[in-house]
This record gives sequence, structure tokens and C-alpha cells, in this order.
Amino acid sequence: MVHDQFGPNEIAAARQRYPGLKVVAHPECTPEVAAASDFVGSTGAMMKYVRTTGAPYYLMLTECGLVGRLQSESPEKAFIGGCRLCPYMKLNSLEKVREALRAPRPEQIITLDENIRLRAARCIERMFELAPTD
Repeated sequence: MVHDQFGPNEIAAARQRYPGLKVVAHPECTPEVAAASDFVGSTGAMMKYVRTTGAPYYLMLTECGLVGRLQSESPEKAFIGGCRLCPYMKLNSLEKVREALRAPRPEQIITLDENIRLRAARCIERMFELAPTD
């Protein structure tokens, strides 16, 4: 839901106000927002982009947790607006994920067509194959 709150108009207004702005978006944003962004990538890729790109300002179109981390890691960089707090993301924990996997409640069980499940599993496997090991 966080990623649906951004729009091309917000990006255009920010570009006018902050010359040299780099717009960094998560792939969950709408196609229109992705097209108006300078960079679209995973959380890790977004962090690497900010660390390695020299720009006077960054508009991070993602959840606020990432922006807070980037601000502490790169205090010399200026982050303007953009991030939105996801009320659901903070409800998750490793313990809750473990419990849902060990003993899912009926409302937590998702049934998928086997072909879709296999295709999704392959995507996850590829992410691990392509992930940097450093």
C-alpha cells in the first residue's frame, strides 16, 4: 500500500523544487512512477545506488525504514520527503514468520496452482543465485 501513494505529479514537483534530484523507487511502485524515476530497484540495489551516486538530493519512494538507515549511513546526502510509513510492515517479526510457517492458522494458508507455485519458486531461486555474496 505504501508504494501506491506516490505519483508522477509528486515527482515532477520535487524535481522543480530540488534541481539535480535523483528519484529512487522500489519496483512495487506503479509503472508511471517507475518510468518517472531515475532508478528502480530492490531495497539492496536502492541502497547501493544512493551510496555510489553523487546527487544533491534524493527522493526515496519506499517505506521510511530504508530512508532512516540511509540517512545514518550517509549523513552527507540530503533526503527529501517521499517515504511513507507502512503500518503493517512493523507488525512483522522473524518470530511471527517462523510461527506462521510452523503452524499456520486456517486464514494464513494460501493455495496456489502448481504451475504458478513452480514458476514463483524458480524466481526466488534465481534471486539467490544472482545475489551478491559480499
